[in-house]
Amino acid sequence: MRIIILDPGLTGRVGHHYEFNRALIEHARCHGIEAALVGHKDCDAGLAEELGVVRGFSLPPYLTHAGPPEFVAPWRWMRLSEGIEQDLDRLSFPALTPADRILLHTAHSGHINGLYRWYARLGPSRPGVCLQTMFPPAFQTAPEDVEVATALLKRALRPWTAIADAPVRLASDNQELAAHLQDLLAHPVATLPMPIDLGPGGAAQPPDGPVQLAYVGEGRLEKGFPALVDTLFRHASRLCSLRLALHTGRSGAGTQLGEALRALPHVDLIDRPLDQRAYHDLLRRSAAVLLPYEAGAYAMRSSRVFAEALSLGKPVLVTTGTWMERELSRWEQAVDASAGVRLQPGAQDGLITAITELVERLPALTAAAAALSPAYRQANSPAAFLAGAFPDTPLAQPARA
Repeated sequence: MRIIILDPGLTGRVGHHYEFNRALIEHARCHGIEAALVGHKDCDAGLAEELGVVRGFSLPPYLTHAGPPEFVAPWRWMRLSEGIEQDLDRLSFPALTPADRILLHTAHSGHINGLYRWYARLGPSRPGVCLQTMFPPAFQTAPEDVEVATALLKRALRPWTAIADAPVRLASDNQELAAHLQDLLAHPVATLPMPIDLGPGGAAQPPDGPVQLAYVGEGRLEKGFPALVDTLFRHASRLCSLRLALHTGRSGAGTQLGEALRALPHVDLIDRPLDQRAYHDLLRRSAAVLLPYEAGAYAMRSSRVFAEALSLGKPVLVTTGTWMERELSRWEQAVDASAGVRLQPGAQDGLITAITELVERLPALTAAAAALSPAYRQANSPAAFLAGAFPDTPLAQPARA
């Protein structure tokens, strides 16, 4: 068999798309299974060589539209649908067989629809498919357009539910979104784990000196970065005994707000992309990870940063009402202890209160996070992901020695 991974968002060696695909490709190769990866046409040459990427997709996954806002959702859906169908038509896949498997992950509903239009023309010997969507209809959608976005997502997924001559698995990356999609379609939707591969080495002990807390990923509004910046300035005297490592990446909001932080001696601002090793080292050196994300934006959205933190046995600060808070509660039950603190949305000075609690309870929280970490890593591994995506294939079996 072969596994063919489709990811229009793969362009470079940093971020979710690289980590996700690298983990899956390397695990498939450990099984001796041929794996092909189709990324964006602008994927850098070094990455194309490292993972064997076919540079095939022409449109960016997160299209912007300058026209009337009420047209954004249908316009994006049509453009992505047409784009991925045309790109797949141009690619020369070796003869596909029923034993092969196609994975489309981190998929917009337009991608799902375009893939179906191409797939429906393959004929009776077509391969199995796993479609994993991580985005609820409200993602990057104005409130008044959520109904339209929901209808488009349903329209994209429904034809897949009628396929009977090949195994098709619809999936999400969190239980809340999977339940929402299942209600929408009246069809089973699986929940797949995160394929986390942090490489050799476990959770290194933080260095001696001030306790370091980390905010990593991108400094975006829905990730609570502006609120964190405000807290750092208004309560600088209460936080000056800590080290705050803030990784804002390339985000515009993070860069603009972050400039003022350079004046704070206890803040390390990292406003550039980090490669895999530097990013993992930052997490390992930190005592805990801050995820003050907005509850409305993350009620049905997961967080790879959260999964990486728990995989390393790091306590977390999460917002009540988010997927991260519910996932933390599920895993805390396994060790009967708290591995993080909860930020109450809208509470006055809620973030400084939560950070203070995190530091005061750090030894006990760290012990609980370390206790649940081994099982969490096993449950959120490339092996677990591929076994869940393709349960009827050799990928569901233990890797060969």
